[in-house]
Amino acid sequence: MRQVRDEKELNAWLIEQLRPGVMTNCPLGGPALHRALEDGRLWGVSWEGGLYLFSRQEGFWRLAYYVRDREQLPAVQWPEEDMVLEMPLRPGDAGGLMDYWQGLGFETAFVRLRLERPADGGQGDLPPPPPVEPGEAMALLARCFDRETGCLPDREALAADCEQGLILTRRGEDGSLAALLRAQRSRRGTELRHLAVDPALRGRGLAGALTAEFARRFGGGRCTVWVREDFAAPRHIYEKNGFHPDGWKSVVMIRKGR
Repeated sequence: MRQVRDEKELNAWLIEQLRPGVMTNCPLGGPALHRALEDGRLWGVSWEGGLYLFSRQEGFWRLAYYVRDREQLPAVQWPEEDMVLEMPLRPGDAGGLMDYWQGLGFETAFVRLRLERPADGGQGDLPPPPPVEPGEAMALLARCFDRETGCLPDREALAADCEQGLILTRRGEDGSLAALLRAQRSRRGTELRHLAVDPALRGRGLAGALTAEFARRFGGGRCTVWVREDFAAPRHIYEKNGFHPDGWKSVVMIRKGR
C-alpha cells in the first residue's frame, strides 16, 4: 500500500482493469478518486489479479476495488483505522465477493436495496429550489448520517450540488434548516442520494414532502434511491411516491481497525 501521487499512474492502473470479468464497486475514472488524488488522500495496491484504491477520510478509509482473480490475494498492510467498502450485487447474484472480503476480515454492517421509479413525465418546469449554503447542508447531513457508512459527499461535490439546484430543503419557523434532500444526476436519470430531517423535527411529514417534490422535479426521467433493508419508515415513504425494488442490492462491509 503506497500513496498515489501521479494522475498518469492512476489512469494507467484504471486502464489495466478494462478487461472482461473484472468485479468492481467503483466507476473507472470516478471523480471522487481524482479529488482524493489531488488532495493527497489516495493510496493503492496493484497486482496481477486486480487493484485496490484506498481514499483517506476523516478517521477511516474507503476502499474501491477491481478484482479479476479472487484466488490471488495481494500482501497488504491494512491501516489501523476502520476500512469501509460497499459491494453491489446484481439481481440474482447470490454472493459475489462475499467470501473474498470475509476472508480479509470484513464483516457485513447492513444491506441496501435499490428502488426505482419509472419516468412519468414529471414537472421539470418548476422554479429553482431556494438556495442553501453548502456548510449548512453539510452540518445537517453530518447529524443525520453515520460518518463511515453514510456516503457523505465531500465539500466540493456538495457545493456543486447546491449551485446546480440539486438540494431541496424545508426550513423551520426560525429559518433554520429543518430537512434536505440531495439529488444527483447520472446518464440514466436522477438518484436520490440523501434525505435528512433534523431529529427534533421528525414525524411532521417533511421527508414525505421532499420526496414528493423530488418526484415532481425529476420524474421526467428514471429515478432511483438506495435504502437500508432494515429501515421500514423511509422505504414506505419512497414506495408511497412510486419507488419499487428493482432487484439490485448493495452490501456495506467494515474491517474494524485496532
